[in-house]
Amino acid sequence: MTQDVLYNFVHQLNTSYVGPSLVFVLLLSGVIDAPQGLVGILLMQSAFNQTFGAWGNWFIALSLFFFALSTIVAILWLSPQVAQEVKKMRSQKS
Repeated sequence: MTQDVLYNFVHQLNTSYVGPSLVFVLLLSGVIDAPQGLVGILLMQSAFNQTFGAWGNWFIALSLFFFALSTIVAILWLSPQVAQEVKKMRSQKS
């Protein structure tokens, strides 16, 4: 039950605040109109650099690091639980 509540909270936080704030920074920076041909993370990093100066590059780098770290931790934490559930489901079918 608690995991569902936590998942819903994180999903709501991500959908309501993180996504729109990234779009807001991207639009305010004016980088999207620049003829540099940037796409993806390079576009976002350039937008943060325009808006926040050199601190923007560090922010994007740290964000990517923590995203990768949280993904690895989630996979390592969930893998045994998923394996147990699969074993339980297979034993119930037999």
